[in-house]
Amino acid sequence: MLTPQYFGQLQGNRTSQEPCTSTHLAGKPLTVSQRLNVQLHAEQRATALAPRMTAIDVGLNARAFTVEEPGGSVQAGQALSDALFERDGLRPRLFGHESLADRAEAPVSSTGYLRQTQPFGVVWENTLLPVLGWRSEIDVLFSPTTNAPPYPTPFGNVLFIQDMGPERGHHGRLQRLYRRAVLPRAARHADAIVTISAFCKREITALLDVDPAKIHVIHNGIRSSFHEPGGGEPVALPEPYVLFVGAMNPRKNIGALVKAFDRLKARTELPHTLVLAGPQNKFFFDDLSVADREHIRHVGFLSMPELKYAYRQASLFVFPSAYESFGLPPVEAMASGTPVIANEDETQTAFPEVLGDAALLTGTGPEELAAAIERVLTDEQLAARLTSRGAARAERYTWDRAAEELAGVVRAVARR
Repeated sequence: MLTPQYFGQLQGNRTSQEPCTSTHLAGKPLTVSQRLNVQLHAEQRATALAPRMTAIDVGLNARAFTVEEPGGSVQAGQALSDALFERDGLRPRLFGHESLADRAEAPVSSTGYLRQTQPFGVVWENTLLPVLGWRSEIDVLFSPTTNAPPYPTPFGNVLFIQDMGPERGHHGRLQRLYRRAVLPRAARHADAIVTISAFCKREITALLDVDPAKIHVIHNGIRSSFHEPGGGEPVALPEPYVLFVGAMNPRKNIGALVKAFDRLKARTELPHTLVLAGPQNKFFFDDLSVADREHIRHVGFLSMPELKYAYRQASLFVFPSAYESFGLPPVEAMASGTPVIANEDETQTAFPEVLGDAALLTGTGPEELAAAIERVLTDEQLAARLTSRGAARAERYTWDRAAEELAGVVRAVARR
């Protein structure tokens, strides 16, 4: 485990060691450890030669940004980070796999990131990333996917906690064990914690030993493309349809939605198909599979333009998640002009806070969901009212607004 004493030892060693610029020393190949030291010195030298300005140097823990099918939390972290670095006076440096250079103009520090796998990445961000941040002389590290150093560092730390699901038992055992070991310490050592709803702040306060005063509520935004005209990129879907978007894991309560739709089809002549869109399970989630049948279709991960099309063409969007700290998909559906049904339980979700009366909030048992779906699909006035209210409600959720609030937190931490 890296400690403040270890950083002090590095400070002493950093001035005494001669930088090496070759893969050999005295005719002998360098060891892995020696090659790592060469890379660290190279990054330090590049930082030292860069022009120093009054800008705040902000490191971004972007380790999770290179996954092939990012879930909602990673997408939110990416969007917020992109908007953050459009603010004046913030100079970014990304930490993660070297492939980050393909999607960002900012410098990327990837020393020691030898394997692009989640287990290796978790180890890397808890060991090498803090050293790279210190060597790069960042002022503040922003960790947008709930993974931050669980010990003090010589730079400021802003930790973004989007969800307390693992602590509530909604994720797989491995994820719960990791979070139990790391998150409480990371939260205590963070200079500031940012979260996405008042609901999630209450959860953090209840489950972690941290001062509520350092927890800042900043509501998520949605990508500007959802607010803009245009139908997105067409994708083959069985119209008319009811849409669900989200990861295929039990917390999303998809099993109850499928049962509800089975009941709806058994007792009505409604022609709709249930379309499920979203990434497949990651290894740390409990297994959940939903077999396609005549009136149910799983279309997998959709790109943002395809997702916009799917929202706009849907007759109804249903999001019965059993535990949710914000819920981007229902807000995206609202912005796209689609009526929304969501969970009414304010003790388990932020939907009453985030969606308000712009969605039809209901219980999430199969019968309650079936009745709510039938009601919206057969009541044109109700559907129109939800559509109008939803579009207006969605206007308040933008990444520009969220990034401006986050920039204020980052600047405050940098001044300490």
